[in-house]
Amino acid sequence: ETKPPKSTYWTIQTYISGWFTAGDYAHIVTSLNNAQTFINNDGKMRYVLSKQDPGVQNWIDTEGRQQGSITYRIIWGENAPEVTSKVIKIEDLNVYLPKDTPAVSAKDRRQQVKARSRHIESRFHL
Repeated sequence: ETKPPKSTYWTIQTYISGWFTAGDYAHIVTSLNNAQTFINNDGKMRYVLSKQDPGVQNWIDTEGRQQGSITYRIIWGENAPEVTSKVIKIEDLNVYLPKDTPAVSAKDRRQQVKARSRHIESRFHL
C-alpha cells in the first residue's frame, strides 16, 4: 500500500530469488505499471500478492513461489512515497481493501493476460 509517486512512470514487479530474473510477465500478471494500476478514492494504490487470484484489481501473481523479491521502481520521480505491507489471509481481503476496489472476473483476468501477451509480442517483435 502506498500513495502514487509524482513520477512519469512506476512499476511493481516480482523477481525469482537467487537469479533476480523477472517472472513470466508475458503470460502471468507478475507486474503492474502506473497505467495498469488502480488507485482507490483515498488516493492510495494497493497491490495484492498471492498465488491464488483474489478476483480484484492490482493482483500480482507469485507463480506459486513461497519466496522471492519484489521491486517498486520509480522512473523520473520527484518523490518516493513510503510503502507499507502486511500479510493477511486471502479470505480477509475484503476487510482490508476499500469498497471501491474493482472486482475482476476470471474472464476479465484472461483478457488482461491476453493483452499483456500481445503487448510483449509487439514489443519484442515475436
